[in-house]
Amino acid sequence: MPSSPGCWSLAHVVVVINKMDLVGWDQAIATQIHGEVAELLAPWPHPPQIHVVPVSALHGDNVVERSANTPWHGGPSLLELLEGLDVTQEHEHGDCRLPVQWVIRPRTAEHHDHRSYAGRLDGGPLRHGDSITVLPGGQSSTVAGMHRGGTPVDIAHPGESIAVLLADELDVGRGDVLVAGSVPTLGRRVVADVAWMAERPIAAGEHIVVKHLTRLVSGRITAIRHRWDLGTLQPGPADHIGLNDIARVELDLDQALPIDAGSAWSSAGRFIVIDPATRTTAAAGVIRAVLA
Repeated sequence: MPSSPGCWSLAHVVVVINKMDLVGWDQAIATQIHGEVAELLAPWPHPPQIHVVPVSALHGDNVVERSANTPWHGGPSLLELLEGLDVTQEHEHGDCRLPVQWVIRPRTAEHHDHRSYAGRLDGGPLRHGDSITVLPGGQSSTVAGMHRGGTPVDIAHPGESIAVLLADELDVGRGDVLVAGSVPTLGRRVVADVAWMAERPIAAGEHIVVKHLTRLVSGRITAIRHRWDLGTLQPGPADHIGLNDIARVELDLDQALPIDAGSAWSSAGRFIVIDPATRTTAAAGVIRAVLA
């Protein structure tokens, strides 16, 4: 992964050392690998916490349960570690985003006029009476009510799934974003870092589908600025991106999206790439800048 500051924001790095049985469960090897990873991540402004797990898939050592073959390993098994890591990073900010996943319209006699917007809250707390901007349309309203699990609440926090009722009847649907606080930048042309996970490589000019928050939008890769050499961690020219490559690219999207470029907390700064032919996930990306 690139070592340039701000390229990726990580809280944890999990290093799994497999086939430890073939080296006699030598602690020195695990210590050496831990040191090499720490040296690799040292230049980062905020180095992540490193977790090293020595395993052997042959008999499941340290995979589900801790192994007696590694008395020097004081940490958990791989499964225990993955289940216990706090990866939510739900730090509250003043700015809140609610990507609309579903429009709730019961159309019952009791709730014939009810229309609320459900999604998972991101960024900051949302309160009854807060001013709201709906993106990408730009309409304005206020929060007239909120429900969490069917129970009315006056305040909702990041990470909670809620339904929001607005004071005004607006044309809001899945893919829109309810925003309180600062308004994200609307943009179609962006610079992004992508980690390519598909076996089929891709070149500049090819079409892709981007899933950003709850919206799907078509687009294409207009340029590959550079691809990082994972051996030297240095950027270099590239005419394509292949499996396990990390590259900086320019994207041209068919629709403007609300973007928090370079944000360490907002999901509006992240996306996934879907292969339009196979409909499988091809890459994960972080938006670095919005181009004019």
